[in-house]
Amino acid sequence: MTWIEVNCPECGAVECKPADFELAVCNLPSASYYALTCPMCHKRIQKAADERAIELLIAEGVTPQRWELPAELLETHDGPPLNLDDLLDLHMLLEAPNWFEVFSSTHA
Repeated sequence: MTWIEVNCPECGAVECKPADFELAVCNLPSASYYALTCPMCHKRIQKAADERAIELLIAEGVTPQRWELPAELLETHDGPPLNLDDLLDLHMLLEAPNWFEVFSSTHA
């Protein structure tokens, strides 16, 4: 049986089976990660997975799960960021029965 050594922040070096790993490979490489539960302290360990780590884990038998970030996260957003006043205004607007008409007329 294959064992993979990982470093737990609490316990130090621990050995885990490939089936213990969750390997999430993202379309944006910097968002890829691997995760597992430490067999000693039972805390969840999650670390960034670069291309080398992904290749090594797959070579050891870890099954990758592919996922994609929503395209909206990569879009350029113009205008100022929302603040608390904006959020409160939106909350109050959504309580009105005609909120959609009001919103549509001010953002057309």
